[in-house]
Amino acid sequence: METVSKIAKRVIPYLLAIVIELYLTTLAVGSLMALQVYKLQIGEHYSPIIKDLSLHPIKYATQYVEQRNPLFLVIAAGAVLYTLFLAIKWQNNRKKDWETADTDTHGSATWGSVKELMNEYRRVSPTNLAENFNKSIDPSVIQKLQEKGEQ
Repeated sequence: METVSKIAKRVIPYLLAIVIELYLTTLAVGSLMALQVYKLQIGEHYSPIIKDLSLHPIKYATQYVEQRNPLFLVIAAGAVLYTLFLAIKWQNNRKKDWETADTDTHGSATWGSVKELMNEYRRVSPTNLAENFNKSIDPSVIQKLQEKGEQ
């Protein structure tokens, strides 16, 4: 029973997204079909058309499928495929976020191999290291710390 609820929690948002996409697709295709029929008089007829489309989307969606309306079929298929793509991509990224190395680290961080450490060590000379350290620290902060330590 728990697995069914876990699956439902994962699937329901995507099903809801698909329903909303199909609803919006029905509105868009219906608007374009009305534009095709009424052309320049669309302003006079658009309010009742969009009202009817929004109140009866299932009727119009099934009508477009029965008529094999290519615009509706292409947009609906694209919306469904895009949502499925996002769902799969998100699930894969979600799994990767929590993968850890076999070491005592968090996430994908590692301590680094000896070779990586030596390459990093050779890249920074002792003078560059001292200069970078001195540039990154505010002398007034060091002075305050010294004064606080003397007290």
